Amino acid sequence: FNDLRHGSGTLTSRNNDYVYDGQWSNGVKHGSGQLMTTDYKYSGAFKNNEFHGVGVFCDRVGNVYDGEWTNGKRNGIFHFTKFDGSKFIGEF
Repeated sequence: FNDLRHGSGTLTSRNNDYVYDGQWSNGVKHGSGQLMTTDYKYSGAFKNNEFHGVGVFCDRVGNVYDGEWTNGKRNGIFHFTKFDGSKFIGEF
């Protein structure tokens, strides 16, 4: 695979502000994984380095989007819980 990441593994930035733990394919995030940055956390499916499929996204203030993604964008049915506990169900 020409020294590209492939299979399961963890990538952590030098200052620990970016951690990806999950599946890789030919050097890109692809399959199930968890991505944590200083701004958000995402747990779910990836395709070619993008959120793709079902996943849960939580921003730094505590808003949670639980739903479907297509090529890094929210798509389809979702459950959204605001940091104050209010909940919404909708579709993009």
